[in-house]
Amino acid sequence: MAATAAMGDDGLVFVKQKLPSHGQMPPVAFQSSDGQLAASGPRFIIQGGQRRGITGEMWVLETNGDGWIQAFPDVANGFTTAIPERTQSTIVSLGNEPQSITLIFAGYVLNKGEQNDLWKSEHSLDPNTSSPVAANTEVEAEGTPPAPRYGHSATMVGTNMIVVGGQSGTKQFNDVWSLSTNDPFVWTQVTCDGPAPSPRTRHTATLIKGGELLVMGGFSRKDRVVGDAFMLKVNGDSGSWRAWEPTEGALPPNRAQHTVTAHPDGEHVYVFGGYDGEKNSNDMWVMNVPKASSAEVKCTVKPETRSRHAAHIMGSQLWIFCGHDGMKPHLAEVWTLDVDDVRGHLANGLEAAKSAKKEKEDEKKEEEEDED
Repeated sequence: MAATAAMGDDGLVFVKQKLPSHGQMPPVAFQSSDGQLAASGPRFIIQGGQRRGITGEMWVLETNGDGWIQAFPDVANGFTTAIPERTQSTIVSLGNEPQSITLIFAGYVLNKGEQNDLWKSEHSLDPNTSSPVAANTEVEAEGTPPAPRYGHSATMVGTNMIVVGGQSGTKQFNDVWSLSTNDPFVWTQVTCDGPAPSPRTRHTATLIKGGELLVMGGFSRKDRVVGDAFMLKVNGDSGSWRAWEPTEGALPPNRAQHTVTAHPDGEHVYVFGGYDGEKNSNDMWVMNVPKASSAEVKCTVKPETRSRHAAHIMGSQLWIFCGHDGMKPHLAEVWTLDVDDVRGHLANGLEAAKSAKKEKEDEKKEEEEDED
């Protein structure tokens, strides 16, 4: 699959990838997903989610391959267990390149409700069929695990998986947990100081250079859809929160079920789509987190409005796929955008915002002069 994108006269241009007809995955939303640098090249793995009901299927997109291919348990090597059907869980990849292991944590499990189970999948190709297979095992980690939940975030920081927030059927959380993925796996609750975000779900937590997490947006039972941002630093069993606000530009509008994807430079992130409490969006914002700047970026060609989707940057490409259009899950279409010029994207967005502000100020001044 070629992955190219361009800057049009009026904005950025996403490219819809041409996937082989035999590699089409059924529409899905609220799936957990992650990108890996595998031996075969960049690939994406998704687990579970919602179609007409909750699914437990695992699908793999090899970016140099034949589109979406379903991964089944590695029966040839004695692994017959499939991960139970679930939605609003999380998946992360372990280790350095080439990566082949994912961890799936918690979620809302079919016929059981919210869970706090932990599964490890080792991914490979069947030598006879060349199809992806997964060796799935449930992990019994040491320590006390987080309470059962769904709609939380899980982000790898070094060899630790940091879990933030989520909810059960009766309670929302803003707690922080760390899972050491060294042998043996160990859960630790992180005690944090500083101004913490309100309890929330379906937010994002994105790793920034220096080891901090940018936690943005989500649903709060108290405030509904929120648009605030916080930085979280974890060191062992202690952590600290601080509020994040741009000194140049503006925060993206309130949203949940969106994506915030880190650029390889560790400073910039791309914010795309989500749900504002009334409708889905397909606006895109670029933020430089250390320099506290943020602006909307105009796109002349882009994915349709969506929430509950996935977005990852692999190499110089932002990939967006799956999600919900407000009525039903999206088809398994894949969109890409070249993000090599991330600084240029942000600079153009900031300049456009300044021009729009000046235009409004001039219009207001003219109206006041006319009244006089």
